[in-house]
Amino acid sequence: MEVTQDNRFNIAPETKLWRYMSFSKFTALLHQKELVLSPAYMFNDPYEGAGGIERNLDKFSNALVDYFWDKVTADLKELKVSKEEMPKILKEYIKSASEMGESNRYFTFVNCWHENETESEAMWKLYTASQQEGIAIQTTYGALRKAIDNPEIMIGRVTYTNFETAFLPGDSYFWYKRKSFEHEREVRIMVEANDEQRKEWTEIYKDASFTISIPIALDQLIESVYVSPYASEWIKDTVEEELKLCGIDKPVLYSKMNDEALFFPSRKQLKEILQQIEEDIKNKS
Repeated sequence: MEVTQDNRFNIAPETKLWRYMSFSKFTALLHQKELVLSPAYMFNDPYEGAGGIERNLDKFSNALVDYFWDKVTADLKELKVSKEEMPKILKEYIKSASEMGESNRYFTFVNCWHENETESEAMWKLYTASQQEGIAIQTTYGALRKAIDNPEIMIGRVTYTNFETAFLPGDSYFWYKRKSFEHEREVRIMVEANDEQRKEWTEIYKDASFTISIPIALDQLIESVYVSPYASEWIKDTVEEELKLCGIDKPVLYSKMNDEALFFPSRKQLKEILQQIEEDIKNKS
């Protein structure tokens, strides 16, 4: 399914979501009962919050003028600015405002979830600090929404788009990522600071590790907890003990990815087996 602005927040309540993390982050979540949201600049993707590729600025400026020209022509005629001059002017304004746009990465806070009916081997490897101690919380969109219980906090799907052609999508850029990240199938919790918070938090940003936290009702959030397919046996027991200490009664499951495989013979081998069965039956009779 292609994600668009129209269906970004139109997520069925039963949609399964996963949060992969290290054992230490899992225990911190249990005891603090808060979800940590990190500012976008802390993520590995340098395009978080971007609206396009810098080398395409000329093309984007021309496209913008073509799109908006009819709406601004009346005002610009008074200033004697022609349509041909406008792309160059617009390009300079966009370049001078790029620092302002990049600063939004410091004031947009995100917590990432993976949308999937089953657990993901790729997510185990990408998002658990130690594969031997990896934990995944399995929930649903409806449960996550209820557990946060704050309608002002946004929860929606990320749109994966081609940044070679896409630019200025018309709303927050933080709902967009490059096609290269499409495997993440991300549903993100997002909080954007208002003007007052920006002023207050500017001083705090002297500490580069600044994050925010939101309260979460874990008993409503957690449907089950999965232990990494690479984990030692003691991890499952420890996870169960931690849940009991926090008064949370939820199932703890080993990853099913290491269930024993069943192999079938090829058609040729199966034919030979059937022939052998036929011979054995004849010999016995």
